[in-house]
Amino acid sequence: MYLFRWVALPELVLPRLEALRAQEFRFHPYLIDLASSFLTAVKQHTGATVFVSIHVRRGDYDEYLHCKHNASLAPAAFYEEAMNRFRRYVKEKVAFIVISDDILWCRANIVTLRRDIFVAWDAVAGWKESTENLAGVPESDLALMAQCNHTVLDYGSFGTWGALLSGGRTITYGINGLLSTFVGETLKNWEVIPSEKFY
Repeated sequence: MYLFRWVALPELVLPRLEALRAQEFRFHPYLIDLASSFLTAVKQHTGATVFVSIHVRRGDYDEYLHCKHNASLAPAAFYEEAMNRFRRYVKEKVAFIVISDDILWCRANIVTLRRDIFVAWDAVAGWKESTENLAGVPESDLALMAQCNHTVLDYGSFGTWGALLSGGRTITYGINGLLSTFVGETLKNWEVIPSEKFY
C-alpha cells in the first residue's frame, strides 16, 4: 500500500487511546530516565509539582498555515493566555517546559514572560545529561512531553501525540481543519482557544 500524502485518522486512534498508551506506545527506559531527571531538576529548582509542556511548532508551518488554512502562526499571546489558564486551573506550583523547532523565537517571546518557564534540556541546577547525548532529539522531546502532567499545544501531529501520551489537560490553538483542533473538540480534557481571539 502506498500513501501519497500524510494521513491522520484520529477516529481510529481516539477510541483506543488508553490501550495504545498502556500497550503500544512505550518509551525506552533511557528516555524515561532522561525526561524524569530533567523534570526532577526543575522541581528542585522551583518547587513545582505540576509540569506543563508547551509545544511550539513554527518552521515549515508558517507557509503551510497561510496557504492551506489562510491562518497565521500562533502568537505569543496564545501561549501566555494558555499558561495563565493553567496557573488558575492548577492549585499546586506549576512549571512550564518549552519544546520547539524555533527555540530562539521561544526565548524572545515566551521564556522571558515569567520565572516558571524553562526551555527543554537547558541547564538547570542539578541536571546534567549522561554521555548518550539524546537530549533535544525528537524521541526525547516526545518522552518529555509524555512525562509532563498537562500540555499547551499550537498545532501539528508531533505536539498532538505528545499531548495524547501525556493524558492530562490540553489547551490547543484552534484553527479549523487541523488535527489538533479536531482532537481538542473531541476529547473532554482538551480545550480549544480559537485563533480569532488573537487577531
